[in-house]
Amino acid sequence: MRHIKSVAVGCAMVCASISVASDVPKEWKGIYDAINLTILRNDVHGYMKWMDKSFVNIQHGQRTGYAAYEKMFADFLKPFSNIKAKAAPLSYARHGKDVIIGFHYTFSGNVVTKGKAKTIRFFEDGVDTWRKVDGKYREFVEKITKDGVISA
Repeated sequence: MRHIKSVAVGCAMVCASISVASDVPKEWKGIYDAINLTILRNDVHGYMKWMDKSFVNIQHGQRTGYAAYEKMFADFLKPFSNIKAKAAPLSYARHGKDVIIGFHYTFSGNVVTKGKAKTIRFFEDGVDTWRKVDGKYREFVEKITKDGVISA
């Protein structure tokens, strides 16, 4: 009987963790798919259309506003080819008028340095804060909580 209880508790925990990932509404999965396409196409202008002009990126204690972030992102993507990128929404919550999306982002791309091609891979985990402005959702804050290199 004790064994059955342990199995039942374990199954409940697994089911609960699966439901968190599936709690992201289809609309938000579609939004993140559209954002992914802009990165894959190296379309910084299209990517920035998702952000409000008051957007701020927070990473490693640094706050980067809209204009500086746009330039930083364009400069970052410029040398890459064969880009593979995916921002996957993992959690969804509403806080007043805000929508809070937890995400996991992976990036890989080829860059040539000193005549040699090299593949760069990394991940970011974080939280995006969105708000409806003039009938469309815009991202106001992107807070990166964890990042790192993905080894080959």
